[in-house]
Amino acid sequence: MSTVFKVSIRQPASLRRRRRGGEWAGGSIYAGDVLIFHSLTVHAATPNTSAQLRISMDCRFQDARRSVNPANFVFPGSSNEKSWETIYAGWPSEELKYFWKTMPLLFEPFRATLAKLADTEADPRLRARYARIVDQLEA
Repeated sequence: MSTVFKVSIRQPASLRRRRRGGEWAGGSIYAGDVLIFHSLTVHAATPNTSAQLRISMDCRFQDARRSVNPANFVFPGSSNEKSWETIYAGWPSEELKYFWKTMPLLFEPFRATLAKLADTEADPRLRARYARIVDQLEA
């Protein structure tokens, strides 16, 4: 028997004005189904009340010509348990490790800017965050 997950998606204001009724659209999602929606769609899932593990995957696509925030490539917090080195420790192939380093990505803010902020930012928490970003990008 397939596990059924309930999801709700908030309808945009323009759609709500055209339709009368509730503000949320809902439906059942079955194990193995794929749900695709715009990144600005407000969405939610009901709590997992089953004894089974619920796994979801979030994939995002962006034109490679657009700038990328380097913070998207680092792990939050100060723990050394989460790092690219930890993730890649048991990988059998070197081919896809750090794949983004071979791409002509435009980082904004630039690495040099982040390095300067890691040295000059008044708030020590922000200095540490900038330093972590630079360290993980250069690892």
